[in-house]
Amino acid sequence: ALFTNCQNNPSANADKTAADTVAADVKIEGVWVNKAWWETLESTKSPRKAAEKLGIAGVTIQQDSTGKWLGVVNYAFHEGGEYELKPVEGGNFQLLETEGKTKQHDLTVLSDSTLRIDSFDLVRFGDLQMDDTDFTAGIVSGTYSLKGKPGDVIFYSNGSVSGLEGYESYDVVLDYVVDEVGADEIMLIKPGDERDFYAFVIKGNQLLLSMVD
Repeated sequence: ALFTNCQNNPSANADKTAADTVAADVKIEGVWVNKAWWETLESTKSPRKAAEKLGIAGVTIQQDSTGKWLGVVNYAFHEGGEYELKPVEGGNFQLLETEGKTKQHDLTVLSDSTLRIDSFDLVRFGDLQMDDTDFTAGIVSGTYSLKGKPGDVIFYSNGSVSGLEGYESYDVVLDYVVDEVGADEIMLIKPGDERDFYAFVIKGNQLLLSMVD
Protein backbone atom coordinates (compact mmCIF):
# COMPACT_ATOMS: atom_id res chain seq x y z
CA ALA A 1 0.00 0.00 0.00
CA LEU A 2 1.19 3.52 -0.72
CA PHE A 3 0.43 4.86 2.79
CA THR A 4 2.18 2.20 4.88
CA ASN A 5 4.08 4.83 6.91
CA CYS A 6 1.01 6.84 7.91
CA GLN A 7 0.05 6.66 11.57
CA ASN A 8 -3.66 6.21 10.78
CA ASN A 9 -2.82 3.02 8.84
CA PRO A 10 -5.70 3.17 6.30
CA SER A 11 -6.69 -0.04 4.58
CA ALA A 12 -5.06 -1.30 1.40
CA ASN A 13 -8.27 -0.63 -0.53
CA ALA A 14 -8.39 2.95 0.70
CA ASP A 15 -4.77 3.46 -0.32
CA LYS A 16 -5.40 2.13 -3.82
CA THR A 17 -8.47 4.32 -4.27
CA ALA A 18 -6.62 7.48 -3.20
CA ALA A 19 -3.70 6.75 -5.50
CA ASP A 20 -5.93 5.90 -8.44
CA THR A 21 -8.03 9.04 -7.99
CA VAL A 22 -5.11 11.46 -7.80
CA ALA A 23 -3.20 9.82 -10.62
CA ALA A 24 -6.25 9.77 -12.88
CA ASP A 25 -6.90 13.48 -12.23
CA VAL A 26 -3.41 14.57 -13.29
CA LYS A 27 -2.82 11.93 -15.98
CA ILE A 28 0.73 11.20 -14.87
CA GLU A 29 1.22 7.86 -16.63
CA GLY A 30 3.82 7.96 -19.38
CA VAL A 31 7.33 9.15 -20.16
CA TRP A 32 8.48 12.55 -18.90
CA VAL A 33 11.78 14.15 -19.90
CA ASN A 34 13.93 16.97 -18.51
CA LYS A 35 12.62 20.14 -20.15
CA ALA A 36 15.93 22.06 -20.24
CA TRP A 37 17.75 19.02 -21.63
CA TRP A 38 15.17 18.48 -24.36
CA GLU A 39 15.10 22.14 -25.43
CA THR A 40 18.91 22.23 -25.59
CA LEU A 41 19.03 18.99 -27.57
CA GLU A 42 16.51 20.32 -30.08
CA SER A 43 18.29 23.64 -30.54
CA THR A 44 21.90 22.38 -30.67
CA LYS A 45 21.58 18.76 -31.94
CA SER A 46 24.33 18.05 -29.42
CA PRO A 47 23.62 15.42 -26.74
CA ARG A 48 26.88 16.32 -25.03
CA LYS A 49 25.88 19.98 -24.74
CA ALA A 50 22.39 19.02 -23.58
CA ALA A 51 23.89 16.73 -20.92
CA GLU A 52 25.08 19.84 -19.06
CA LYS A 53 21.42 20.37 -18.09
CA LEU A 54 21.04 16.95 -16.53
CA GLY A 55 20.73 15.65 -13.04
CA ILE A 56 17.39 13.96 -13.38
CA ALA A 57 16.94 13.10 -17.06
CA GLY A 58 13.35 11.95 -16.77
CA VAL A 59 10.87 9.56 -15.25
CA THR A 60 8.60 6.80 -16.52
CA ILE A 61 5.42 6.46 -14.48
CA GLN A 62 3.05 3.51 -14.62
CA GLN A 63 0.75 1.38 -12.49
CA ASP A 64 1.81 -2.16 -11.62
CA SER A 65 -0.39 -5.25 -11.49
CA THR A 66 -1.26 -4.64 -7.83
CA GLY A 67 -2.45 -1.07 -8.44
CA LYS A 68 0.62 0.71 -7.08
CA TRP A 69 1.93 3.70 -8.98
CA LEU A 70 5.65 3.42 -9.68
CA GLY A 71 8.16 5.84 -11.13
CA VAL A 72 11.49 4.85 -12.68
CA VAL A 73 13.74 7.90 -12.42
CA ASN A 74 16.55 8.20 -14.96
CA TYR A 75 19.68 9.94 -13.68
CA ALA A 76 21.67 11.57 -16.51
CA PHE A 77 21.02 8.55 -18.78
CA HIS A 78 23.59 6.75 -16.62
CA GLU A 79 21.58 4.91 -14.00
CA GLY A 80 18.07 4.68 -12.66
CA GLY A 81 15.98 4.00 -9.58
CA GLU A 82 12.45 2.73 -9.04
CA TYR A 83 10.19 4.41 -6.50
CA GLU A 84 6.64 4.21 -5.22
CA LEU A 85 4.50 7.33 -5.66
CA LYS A 86 2.81 8.42 -2.45
CA PRO A 87 0.06 11.04 -2.97
CA VAL A 88 0.33 14.08 -0.71
CA GLU A 89 -1.64 17.26 -0.20
CA GLY A 90 -2.27 19.38 -3.28
CA GLY A 91 -2.33 16.53 -5.77
CA ASN A 92 1.44 16.06 -5.61
CA PHE A 93 3.58 13.05 -4.69
CA GLN A 94 6.55 11.84 -2.73
CA LEU A 95 8.83 9.26 -4.34
CA LEU A 96 9.62 6.54 -1.81
CA GLU A 97 12.17 3.76 -1.98
CA THR A 98 10.33 0.56 -2.84
CA GLU A 99 11.97 -1.36 0.02
CA GLY A 100 12.72 1.04 2.86
CA LYS A 101 9.92 3.52 2.03
CA THR A 102 12.34 6.40 2.62
CA LYS A 103 11.47 9.55 0.70
CA GLN A 104 13.99 10.34 -2.04
CA HIS A 105 12.25 12.98 -4.15
CA ASP A 106 9.30 15.37 -4.21
CA LEU A 107 7.18 15.30 -7.37
CA THR A 108 5.09 18.41 -8.02
CA VAL A 109 2.36 18.48 -10.66
CA LEU A 110 2.65 21.88 -12.36
CA SER A 111 0.16 21.15 -15.13
CA ASP A 112 -1.14 18.27 -17.24
CA SER A 113 1.99 18.62 -19.39
CA THR A 114 4.66 19.54 -16.82
CA LEU A 115 5.97 17.90 -13.65
CA ARG A 116 8.78 18.92 -11.33
CA ILE A 117 11.00 16.46 -9.48
CA ASP A 118 12.90 18.44 -6.85
CA SER A 119 14.27 21.34 -8.95
CA PHE A 120 14.03 19.70 -12.40
CA ASP A 121 11.09 20.51 -14.67
CA LEU A 122 9.91 17.62 -16.84
CA VAL A 123 7.62 17.72 -19.87
CA ARG A 124 5.39 14.94 -21.11
CA PHE A 125 7.13 13.17 -23.96
CA GLY A 126 5.15 10.06 -24.85
CA ASP A 127 3.75 6.70 -23.88
CA LEU A 128 5.27 3.71 -22.13
CA GLN A 129 6.45 2.05 -25.36
CA MET A 130 9.18 4.63 -26.00
CA ASP A 131 12.93 4.05 -25.90
CA ASP A 132 16.03 6.20 -26.37
CA THR A 133 15.69 6.21 -30.17
CA ASP A 134 12.57 8.36 -29.76
CA PHE A 135 14.69 11.03 -28.06
CA THR A 136 17.47 10.93 -30.63
CA ALA A 137 15.52 10.35 -33.86
CA GLY A 138 15.80 13.95 -35.01
CA ILE A 139 19.50 14.45 -34.33
CA VAL A 140 21.20 12.62 -37.20
CA SER A 141 18.29 11.05 -39.10
CA GLY A 142 18.27 11.96 -42.77
CA THR A 143 19.77 11.16 -46.16
CA TYR A 144 23.44 11.93 -46.83
CA SER A 145 25.83 11.54 -49.75
CA LEU A 146 29.11 9.86 -48.86
CA LYS A 147 31.94 11.94 -50.27
CA GLY A 148 33.72 10.27 -53.18
CA LYS A 149 31.34 7.29 -53.32
CA PRO A 150 28.06 6.65 -55.16
CA GLY A 151 24.78 6.08 -53.38
CA ASP A 152 23.12 7.54 -50.33
CA VAL A 153 23.64 6.90 -46.65
CA ILE A 154 20.34 6.97 -44.79
CA PHE A 155 20.01 7.23 -41.02
CA TYR A 156 16.41 6.24 -40.31
CA SER A 157 14.49 7.62 -37.35
CA ASN A 158 13.94 4.09 -36.00
CA GLY A 159 17.68 3.62 -35.45
CA SER A 160 18.52 1.64 -38.58
CA VAL A 161 21.04 2.75 -41.19
CA SER A 162 21.66 1.88 -44.83
CA GLY A 163 24.47 2.72 -47.22
CA LEU A 164 27.29 2.33 -44.67
CA GLU A 165 29.04 -0.91 -45.49
CA GLY A 166 29.02 -3.36 -42.61
CA TYR A 167 26.59 -1.43 -40.40
CA GLU A 168 22.87 -2.03 -39.90
CA SER A 169 21.88 0.34 -37.09
CA TYR A 170 23.05 3.20 -34.91
CA ASP A 171 22.60 4.54 -31.40
CA VAL A 172 23.32 8.14 -30.39
CA VAL A 173 25.09 8.31 -27.02
CA LEU A 174 23.21 10.24 -24.31
CA ASP A 175 25.32 9.34 -21.26
CA TYR A 176 28.20 11.81 -20.75
CA VAL A 177 28.77 11.28 -17.03
CA VAL A 178 32.16 9.88 -18.07
CA ASP A 179 33.22 12.04 -21.02
CA GLU A 180 36.51 10.60 -22.22
CA VAL A 181 36.18 11.67 -25.87
CA GLY A 182 35.12 15.28 -25.38
CA ALA A 183 32.73 15.18 -28.33
CA ASP A 184 29.28 13.99 -29.29
CA GLU A 185 29.32 10.25 -29.87
CA ILE A 186 27.38 7.75 -31.93
CA MET A 187 27.59 3.96 -32.01
CA LEU A 188 27.43 2.28 -35.41
CA ILE A 189 26.28 -1.30 -34.97
CA LYS A 190 27.17 -4.33 -37.07
CA PRO A 191 25.18 -7.58 -37.34
CA GLY A 192 25.78 -9.54 -34.15
CA ASP A 193 25.70 -6.31 -32.09
CA GLU A 194 29.40 -5.46 -32.61
CA ARG A 195 29.72 -1.72 -32.03
CA ASP A 196 32.12 0.95 -33.26
CA PHE A 197 32.18 4.35 -31.60
CA TYR A 198 32.43 7.53 -33.65
CA ALA A 199 32.60 11.18 -32.69
CA PHE A 200 30.17 13.24 -34.73
CA VAL A 201 29.65 16.87 -35.65
CA ILE A 202 26.68 18.33 -37.50
CA LYS A 203 27.50 21.32 -39.67
CA GLY A 204 24.53 22.56 -41.66
CA ASN A 205 23.44 19.61 -43.78
CA GLN A 206 26.71 17.73 -43.21
CA LEU A 207 27.29 14.91 -40.74
CA LEU A 208 31.00 14.48 -39.98
CA LEU A 209 32.10 11.19 -38.42
CA SER A 210 35.49 10.17 -37.03
CA MET A 211 36.18 6.81 -35.41
CA VAL A 212 37.07 6.84 -31.73
CA ASP A 213 40.10 4.69 -30.86
